[in-house]
Amino acid sequence: MIKYKRVHFFDFIINSFLPILLGVFVYRLPILDNYSLLKNYFPDGLWSYALTSCILIIWDRSLNYFWLLFIILFFVLYEILQYLHFAKGTGDVWDIIAYIVGAFIAIIITKFAKRKFYNPKTTV
Repeated sequence: MIKYKRVHFFDFIINSFLPILLGVFVYRLPILDNYSLLKNYFPDGLWSYALTSCILIIWDRSLNYFWLLFIILFFVLYEILQYLHFAKGTGDVWDIIAYIVGAFIAIIITKFAKRKFYNPKTTV
């Protein structure tokens, strides 16, 4: 049981905490001021990757379609609210694309992470 919890902890650190930390680093790096695509959309993709990975880790890397659909709708709704000036920011189609790409990368990685870390090998 301890090993199982340790797997979740390291999975969370690598796939949820570090992408957010990297996104903050990229967003705050003054050298990238001239590279608006990288500075503006890459952190959004990392944020959506981290959130999607976190939900998948909670569900033991099982694809719970309700929560995955909820997350994607949340991303789109957030951008619509920004576009309509109900939330701070600017609504942008490219942000939605970055969010969806980040979420789908997390879903693709789930297939490999589940096979490698969440299915214990039985030895007889």
